Formats: sequence, structure tokens, C-alpha cells
Amino acid sequence: MKWRTIILWSICWPMLAAAETRTLVLEGSVTNTTEDDTTAKVRLVLTVDGERVTGEMKTEPPLVGTGKLEGRMVGAWCELGGEMQEGFRIAFRGAVNAKDFRGTYVAAVPGAPVQYGKFQLKMQPAETVVGGK
Repeated sequence: MKWRTIILWSICWPMLAAAETRTLVLEGSVTNTTEDDTTAKVRLVLTVDGERVTGEMKTEPPLVGTGKLEGRMVGAWCELGGEMQEGFRIAFRGAVNAKDFRGTYVAAVPGAPVQYGKFQLKMQPAETVVGGK
């Protein structure tokens, strides 16, 4: 009986591990709270593989921020960051559930004061992943 369990587990483990990878598409707003509460739309596409999170972000004017992000998600808590194409680093931290991802961010812009903000992004239907944009 023990051998059957071991064999079954060794066969099923790769399938279970592969099932952990999922893509999350989120859209919503980011607000820079440092100066004048400027708000912009943002789209975030995340790939979650176990605790590892990678993704891409695109922010619409009046704010900027386009680039790749990486970090980790433990339970409902997610922290990720990266270097944006515009030449600054940004870090997000917040809570993720089945409906949204919300929290705060810090942006380190060279030669400027640190920028602080908040974000609230809603999960989008899976079909928005098709086409990749």
C-alpha cells in the first residue's frame, strides 16, 4: 500500500505543480498621493507560479510607468517591483483576492523626491488575456 501511494504521488506531483501557474489580468487606478493625488489608469498582467510572481505593467497618462515587475505572493499578500522603461524603480505591496489587488506603492525617481501612492486594480475576465494586449 505504501508503494502505491509513493508511485501515485510521484506521478501526480508534476501535474499539481504545473497547475499552480496562473495568469491574472488586472486593470484599475493608481493615485500618486505625494503631491496632488494625480490618478491614472493602469493594466497589470501577472503570472503567478507558486510564490513567484512576474508581470508587466502599463500606465496611461497623466502618470507614467511601463515595464516588467517581479516579486512574490504569499497567501493573499503580494510584493513586487521593477525598473520602469522611464528610468525609475517602483515597488507595490498589497492584498490580492478573487476580485481585486489593492495596496500602496513607492516610486524612486532619480533626482526627485520619493513618490508614494495607492492602487486598486480589479480582476478582468480570462478572455482579455487572448491577444496579449
